[in-house]
Amino acid sequence: MTIGTTRRIDQLGRVVVPVELRRTLAIREGDLLEVTAEDGRLILRKVAPQCALCGRHDNLMDLREKPLCRDCVREIRLEPECAVCGRLDNLVELRDQHVCRDGAHEISIV
Repeated sequence: MTIGTTRRIDQLGRVVVPVELRRTLAIREGDLLEVTAEDGRLILRKVAPQCALCGRHDNLMDLREKPLCRDCVREIRLEPECAVCGRLDNLVELRDQHVCRDGAHEISIV
């Protein structure tokens, strides 16, 4: 099925996707469209959002304007980090805080 129409490009290079096409293709405000040129044609494709960390397409939420799946968000929130420098590796627990071994060493020197 082919649906087509003609639209004029405005002075800023924008073109409006007609409401009939947006409804047919389930394109909503905020959706991501891929723009490519192929054989002298301009092609717009709706891009399914995916988790910025693992690439999953389901169970997404926006976190600071980036799509993340709930599993990655849960993992990030549970992942301890160094209270001094923010590192995620080589951590030890010190007075109910996580500190990397380098940070713990610096604290013991001071």
